[in-house]
Amino acid sequence: MTIRTVSEENNKVTKTNTMNDKQKVRIKRVSKNSKGKSKRRREESEFDKRIVSIRRVTRVYEGGKRMRLSVCLVVGDRKGKIGIGIGKGADVRSAEEKAYNYALKHLKTIPLVKGTVPHQVLHKKGAAKVFMKPAAP
Repeated sequence: MTIRTVSEENNKVTKTNTMNDKQKVRIKRVSKNSKGKSKRRREESEFDKRIVSIRRVTRVYEGGKRMRLSVCLVVGDRKGKIGIGIGKGADVRSAEEKAYNYALKHLKTIPLVKGTVPHQVLHKKGAAKVFMKPAAP
């Protein structure tokens, strides 16, 4: 937002810039490497991630087959929030990133007693079975 003020003595127009709180942008300092190029910082996440499986999947077209990779991973904060995600991409990195973002969007809260699940759980969905039991003290 620009405010124009007119001084009465010289009838000169001066401009002053003012910013609202929403317009202010925080500038992060980025360190430079030996060649003068800036390096990006990776933000540390509060969630741990474990890759469950990496599969090579194909899709058949008229001209041939298209190879892709499918990644299944689990994220959690070790305090009761857990999420699972499946992502598919041309390489492992992109598939892992898609699965990670999906898992973060679909977090569930589970009850914990002394850092583990309180009782045994068996759940079946289609051909998949998930069985969890409390950890030993």
